[in-house]
Amino acid sequence: MNLNALKQIAIDAGRALIGNAVLLWLASTNNKTPAWAKAIAVSGLIYLINPFDAIPDPTPIIGYGDDAGILTVALAQIAAYIDAQTRAQAADLLRRWFG
Repeated sequence: MNLNALKQIAIDAGRALIGNAVLLWLASTNNKTPAWAKAIAVSGLIYLINPFDAIPDPTPIIGYGDDAGILTVALAQIAAYIDAQTRAQAADLLRRWFG
């Protein structure tokens, strides 16, 4: 694997992580999302920004692995409350941020 391929993998992984965080944020601010689902979304986001988590973020290669896992589990738990409009809004934000 060459350096460019590794760089692209890192970019894609970062985009996916941010994409999941954006979906959770939008779900947590949506009036249609029940309180319990908002609590799960916010908990996942807090874990993401908390510097004291299971695997420290500066750890090479795997530092954000636990964060990605937590966000994925949180999204799976509240997926029924993330509608097409929320997904489109998240996609638009990611397009503006990442091109």
